[in-house]
Amino acid sequence: MNNQPVQLVMGQFTRYKVDLLSLLIPLLVCLVLGLVQTQPDQPWSPILNWGLYGLLGFLGHRLSWLIHHQIRGIRFEKSFASQAPYLITGIGFTYGLVLLFNDLETVQKMAGLIALQVAAVSALVHLLMVSTGTLQKIALLTQAKALAKISIELQVEGRPVQVPLECLLAVQVEDHYCQIWYEAQNAVQQVMTHGSLKNLAAHAEGHLVQISRSALVNPSKVLQAEVGKETQVWLPGIAQPFKVSRSYRKQAQKWA
Repeated sequence: MNNQPVQLVMGQFTRYKVDLLSLLIPLLVCLVLGLVQTQPDQPWSPILNWGLYGLLGFLGHRLSWLIHHQIRGIRFEKSFASQAPYLITGIGFTYGLVLLFNDLETVQKMAGLIALQVAAVSALVHLLMVSTGTLQKIALLTQAKALAKISIELQVEGRPVQVPLECLLAVQVEDHYCQIWYEAQNAVQQVMTHGSLKNLAAHAEGHLVQISRSALVNPSKVLQAEVGKETQVWLPGIAQPFKVSRSYRKQAQKWA
């Protein structure tokens, strides 16, 4: 069994939440696109049209963002090559939806004007969102969500560290504090943080398995398992063994 020293540093387990800024660009596009309106019959018609075009703009630009920066995984950068596909596709989707929700006569008469308005408003709002840093924040959120599916973020000595789930060795929870052991740079690191065993187990599903009410281990990293009156398992770089509860002994027998 490897008894190499373990470094102990304080950390903080963080979770990603929905960023309301992600709604700003489509919302602004939608509100301004409400001006694409022809001869309202009633005083309240512009309000309804603002709502309709707002929804269309929202759907168009969000669908474009989903395709380019989430499905295709294009990294958002401060460059025309990075931003043009998202903006052009968003304009196209919005324009198509606007035409779809207009009658044939309006489309025939004002298709060009509508296209110009959609493109101009979308471009202006896009520039506004880029200059204020909103799109950059949305992009960072998108990347963070993608990373959260394959890793866990820890604040180690004041620095955020992304630990791949496959590098996790074990988790031990006591009195609302949890110790996390993981492999990094050919060494084992130990972090003390706040966390819930239930939440960590759900987050690391498929990588860690529960062996007691307070511990999770990586089954692929188990060095040794002793099954008997007191069942225990050892993992590389961790001096003390982890006790296995009676209800989880069958799991430990596979590693013995």
